[in-house]
This record gives sequence, C-alpha cells and structure tokens, in this order.
Amino acid sequence: MFFLSELDTFLVRQPDLGCGDRLLLAYSGGPDSTALAWGLKQICPDLGIDLQAVHIDHGLDGDSPRRAAIARQLCANLEIPCRIVASPPLRQTQPVESIEMAARRLRYRLLEAERNRCGATFIATAHHADDQIETLLIRLLYGTGIE
Repeated sequence: MFFLSELDTFLVRQPDLGCGDRLLLAYSGGPDSTALAWGLKQICPDLGIDLQAVHIDHGLDGDSPRRAAIARQLCANLEIPCRIVASPPLRQTQPVESIEMAARRLRYRLLEAERNRCGATFIATAHHADDQIETLLIRLLYGTGIE
C-alpha cells in the first residue's frame, strides 16, 4: 500500500525517532486521524516505536463526551492506548480570533503538555489539503498576525 510505504519511509527518516521511543498521536476520532492511527499501528511495532494517542475534549457542546468515548473506543479497537484530556474553558485572546482558532491554539498547547507528560519524542497529527486551505483562508481573512 502506497500510504503505508510513505508513512514507513517518513518515520524511518526521522533521526530523533527510533526503537524505544514513544510517538504521541493527536487523535480526534475523525477519518484523517483514524487513517493515521491505523497506519501507525501497522508500522510502529516493527520499528520498536511505542504508539500512544490523546484526544482533546474541548467540551464545546453536549455531544463532546460521546465523541471522546467513541475516540477512546476506536483506539481500543486498534489496541492503541488513548488518554482523554479535558480542555479548560476556551478564551479568545484577540478580537478577530474565532472559537476554532482559540481551540486550535489551546489544543496544541495541551498536546505539547501531554507529549512532555508521557515522554513522547514527537506528536503525530493528521491533516489533509482542506485543512491547509482552511488555514490559508483564515489567514487571508484575518491577517497573518502582523498588525
């Protein structure tokens, strides 16, 4: 499979990631992170890399606990340990910051804290072309941060 071959090549080429290291997967439970979880589960054991997942629960709506439970179950089905981290309340720090931007900012801070807590070398995130387009459009709409 092309996907597994590319993923394997990418992981092998990381000089700071190897046998005995831990990789933390940022797991939303969506199709992109599930595909990445599946691929990493195929490859990491052969490379001696310990794979763990974390799901950040922002608690933005009443369905949030159900999504977290589904994420945990999907990881359990793949035999990947998954920790659910509850986000503190979101605060928009800039007048032009959307709730999605505030959530993304906080999510990356929480992911880094979890990486440090569990001793992972890297954090793996799943992004697709639409994510990049969304980021570009947000930057064009709100600016690049330079006043």
